[in-house]
Amino acid sequence: MIFLALDIARLIANIAWISLFVIVFLILYRLLLKRLKKGRQDQSNYIKLMTPEQHPASGKVRFFIDLQKETNVKFSFQAVGQEEEKIVLHETIQAGGKVIPFDTTDVANGTYYFTLTTDNQKITKKIVVSN
Repeated sequence: MIFLALDIARLIANIAWISLFVIVFLILYRLLLKRLKKGRQDQSNYIKLMTPEQHPASGKVRFFIDLQKETNVKFSFQAVGQEEEKIVLHETIQAGGKVIPFDTTDVANGTYYFTLTTDNQKITKKIVVSN
């Protein structure tokens, strides 16, 4: 009977130590996550650009942008190897999604770069036009 009482006391002590270890581990993990999050950029200042699904692009294509807040946006096309760019859109856009239509028949067949520029960001991607 005495051994049973000692075993139960030892079991309770082991459970207490394990519980303490788990609690300390969780506290240290939360502190680590908080420390790593300090240098992270605020994503509300940035814009997302979805490209057309047509490859190569032909006819009328649509570009979709998603904004977290009102932003001044410039969307332009530029042929590879040329400095002249065609501005498709240059305006302040409200928060939310916006579709930017573009008629590829206005440009010659070939490879182009399209650029989306805001105050904080510049996204440049390549597109092939084949009408």
